[in-house]
Order: sequence, then C-alpha cells, then structure tokens
Amino acid sequence: MGIDQLIEIYYLSTAPYFQVDSSKRIRFSSVDFDKKNWNYLKNLIHLTFEDEEKIDCTFIIGHIINNKKIYHKIGLGKFFDINNWSEKIIYEQDRGEEIIFATVKNVSKNEIYKFVRAITSCFIREVEITFHSKHYLSYVNGDVLDIVSNDEKNIERIKKNISKLFVYEQEEQEYLY
Repeated sequence: MGIDQLIEIYYLSTAPYFQVDSSKRIRFSSVDFDKKNWNYLKNLIHLTFEDEEKIDCTFIIGHIINNKKIYHKIGLGKFFDINNWSEKIIYEQDRGEEIIFATVKNVSKNEIYKFVRAITSCFIREVEITFHSKHYLSYVNGDVLDIVSNDEKNIERIKKNISKLFVYEQEEQEYLY
C-alpha cells in the first residue's frame, strides 16, 4: 500500500501524523532545529527520502471566496524549481469553504531541505506543506516536522539512524513520538 492510500493529504481537520498508528510516525519539534542543528535536519530529510525516486509536495495555495480565487503568496519559487504542478479545489466541510491546493511534482531533497530550514528558522511561518513519495510523507509547519510511513520498519530505520536527536526528544518531549 502506497502512502497516498494510507493518508488523506487534503483532509485539514486531522494532520497526517494522527491518521496513522504510532508505529508508523515520528514527530520533531521545530525547536529541535532552531539551535542551528542544520546537519540533523539535512540528514533527516536525506535519510527519509534516500531511496525515493519521485518526491512531490502539496500545500494550500489559496481559497475561493464569493466565487473568486484568492491566492496566497508563499514564495515557493525561491526554493523550488517549479516546472510541473497542478491545482485541486477541495470543499472543506468543517470550514465551509473551498480551498485551493497545489502539488508540485519532482522536488529534490536539497530543495526540501532549504524550504524546511526556512520554516524552522521562522523566515516562513504561515505555511503547512507535505512532501510525499511512495513510502513516506513529511508534514511541516512552523511548529513540527512529522514523518509518516506506510511501513513501521521505515520509521524504525529513521529512529535508529538519528538516535542522537531522538534520544533528546525522548528525554525532553515524550509527546513527540
């Protein structure tokens, strides 16, 4: 089963982290990276997506209000080479509004790192974005970086390989995983 069959990316009421069993997820606080732990962040992203051939990202790009599309300026073009993207309009029942999502195809691990670094550095705060491949989904906002997988062995591999950072979280912030 691919990650797209496990997680509903367009469901805003429940973050991807809460859509799966605890054995298939791991959560990091943005605080873990705000002390310039950029190598951990870079290694985490590369470790997560190391064998993935195709990585896409999906995010909210705007809303439809009174039948008019209102687009948000996120500045993704500063971080990503956007050549192949699409829009999808979803009616969000809980909010009673139409939301415009965009998906950018084939982003690189280095582009992901640069963008996530900007978010965790507070240069970009008001964004929620998912990076997803066949086996992983990483959800990022100004507070957390979540990694979800369709296979608990993938999450165990990440925990094992980033044990230094994970031990810190386990001691200080047990709720994160």
